[in-house]
Amino acid sequence: MVAPLATPEGGLALQAPAKAQILRAGLWPAREQVPDEDDDDVAASEFSLDTEDGIEGRVRWDGFGDREVAERIGRSKKGSAPGPDGVTWEALRMIMRGWVGFVPVLRKVFNACLEFGHHPKVLKKATTVILRKPGKADYRIPGAYRPIALLNVMGKLLEALIAARILTLAERHKLISDNHYGGRPHRATEDALIRIQQFIKDNHRRGRQVLAVSAEVSGAYNGVIGSV
Repeated sequence: MVAPLATPEGGLALQAPAKAQILRAGLWPAREQVPDEDDDDVAASEFSLDTEDGIEGRVRWDGFGDREVAERIGRSKKGSAPGPDGVTWEALRMIMRGWVGFVPVLRKVFNACLEFGHHPKVLKKATTVILRKPGKADYRIPGAYRPIALLNVMGKLLEALIAARILTLAERHKLISDNHYGGRPHRATEDALIRIQQFIKDNHRRGRQVLAVSAEVSGAYNGVIGSV
């Protein structure tokens, strides 16, 4: 439940529609509208690539295979909440086990999305759930809440397949800085902390002082332009 929220006029919003407007204004900042480019989507079967050593070339993006799609469904998180269509990962796994033609159909649909460079709008729809951030002193302000977007699992499946492909190509062609640890295979937060700790110790042995500067982007995800 969302507590009564403070209004710009100094009062309290008690009804759900009024709370929704306050949360929307507070959590999703106003930004310039981006035109819908669905009609101008570009096919992604091939794209340019600039590597860190300056070599430019064309990289072929082959279509997804049945095994690739099936393994991604099998690795999906159990018990996760569904999106607006109510379909769960468990439902996809049950269909996959009971119908041998299910994965080939998905593979054809997803490969068509790649071939025509089209991301269907229905796969972008989400149900937004508002959760309280723990330990906040005042729950009358939007900043005390965190929005969670529950996407349709079919959209999450397509995005996961594409993300895995991009990561594989990025690692193969060394497009990611060696200082980047998040979302990469065989790297974890602990590795970054160990590297920082070692850097500090090495410089202390040389009699040097070490200063660490950290930055946090507030509301970064909420500011992402969804139509891009």
